[in-house]
Amino acid sequence: MIEKKIFVKMMNGIKSGIKSIEIVEETLGLPLSRGKIYDGFVEIYEALIDYFSIYGAHSDIEDDFDFFCWETEFGKRKERASECFSVKGKMFEVNSIEDFYDYLLKAYVNEDKETQELQFNPISRG
Repeated sequence: MIEKKIFVKMMNGIKSGIKSIEIVEETLGLPLSRGKIYDGFVEIYEALIDYFSIYGAHSDIEDDFDFFCWETEFGKRKERASECFSVKGKMFEVNSIEDFYDYLLKAYVNEDKETQELQFNPISRG
């Protein structure tokens, strides 16, 4: 399992990289969002989605990543972040990358307390 601090570093890297590309595009008028630099961040993003997909339905996890990253702007838009994430029917506060990691674990991954192994739980989403 990816450790929380590594996940946060990866997501922060994506966030700052995309923001930097947007600034360069706006300032210099260069279409970097179609270039190799942007593609690198997209590959990391897709790799994280694929990684968590071993624990749940790929489309659900991709929707969660898309919503968190683009609609809530990585948790910045708190009014959007608090309206869409639920676990077992209860709303889950997702206002930061750390919260998003915790949500992914609660929504898709079940920790077996005896073996300390992370296992897929198909009924963990509500």
